[in-house]
Amino acid sequence: MLVIVGIVFLSSTSVGLYMGYYYSNERLVMSFLTEMNPELTQKTSQIKKEIALADDKIEQLQQLKKRFPNQEMIDKTLAQWQTLRHQLKQVSKNLYHKLEGAYVAYKIDEIQGKKNFSFISQALLKEANAALVNAESTKSTIETELYRVPQ
Repeated sequence: MLVIVGIVFLSSTSVGLYMGYYYSNERLVMSFLTEMNPELTQKTSQIKKEIALADDKIEQLQQLKKRFPNQEMIDKTLAQWQTLRHQLKQVSKNLYHKLEGAYVAYKIDEIQGKKNFSFISQALLKEANAALVNAESTKSTIETELYRVPQ
């Protein structure tokens, strides 16, 4: 029994350490983004706000569902908000991955003494911008459906 407790403790410690590295790396990447592309920084911030808004709407709809469990229109609206949230989170994750790649390419250039923004870094930032434009288009399409008056 004592061994099992030790394993669980070690696992939770490892997870905690991993999460600490992740948040530290995220801060580095976001600081890099702020310096290199302030407009994209604002857009990524807007995506996070949209995710928070979707979370709030989902919570409100779940509370409404608890009060009125037999109303199917709640299920449809809840599903739409959950889809929007899922897509926004996926875009945010993909965008971060691209930004992380740009940061790493930039740091490799710096380590090698080039001290200039490499072609790879620029291409990755352009891909991140393109992913953001695609996300905004997807979000607009879903929002149009969300706010359409049921007939």
